[in-house]
Amino acid sequence: MLRAALLVGFAGLLFLVPPPARAALVRVDVVGVIVSVAKDNGVPIPRWSFVVENETPFSAFFVYDDAQTDSDPLAQSGEFVYEGSPFFYQVEVGPYLFATDAFLLQVWNNVAVPGLGVDGQAVRGDDVVGTGDPMAPVAGRVVLSWGSDSLTAINDDALIPADELMNVFENALLVISVCPQPPQPGCVPMAEVVGVIEEVTVPEPAAGAASAAAIVALALASAWRRRGARGARSG
Repeated sequence: MLRAALLVGFAGLLFLVPPPARAALVRVDVVGVIVSVAKDNGVPIPRWSFVVENETPFSAFFVYDDAQTDSDPLAQSGEFVYEGSPFFYQVEVGPYLFATDAFLLQVWNNVAVPGLGVDGQAVRGDDVVGTGDPMAPVAGRVVLSWGSDSLTAINDDALIPADELMNVFENALLVISVCPQPPQPGCVPMAEVVGVIEEVTVPEPAAGAASAAAIVALALASAWRRRGARGARSG
């Protein structure tokens, strides 16, 4: 009887003890406008400039875990790795959509980054396959970045809450590094498309559904990563 009573009492305590805190998924929506479409020598790319020109609007969103572990041991930089569902990162500009479920959130503190400043935070996707007509370029890198020229914008390498990004940092850019077709993993970009981020919102609920076009882009991105891995093993 005593043992049974103790078990019942212990079971009751389990309901009184609050569950451990769980990290929350955060969805971040971004909108802005393209300000530059150029090759590395500054000459516009005809095939892109017909479709994506200056003043072309863009939109993006990403879904991340705000309590992800920092994998960078350095005190002045943070790197938070996300891969697989429910994590997601998408940028849409003109007829092109770039989507991936493998990306990084990066933070730098008192480290100079050209064009962004000495403090900042970025979302970066590498080897992201783009879909759309009239061509489907491969983006070697798709980056949303926020930065400040002030050494005191942030004090460490922790993630800044998404709804504070536009208040903490005065510089906010989208950079898409475009690789040619047919693509090669790790290719040298033939162009950069640059946009200015104008607004960041954090809608509810946090998790967002991917569109049919994004699902296609994700399938291409997964195949692209597998192709790159096979090439690295055989090289």
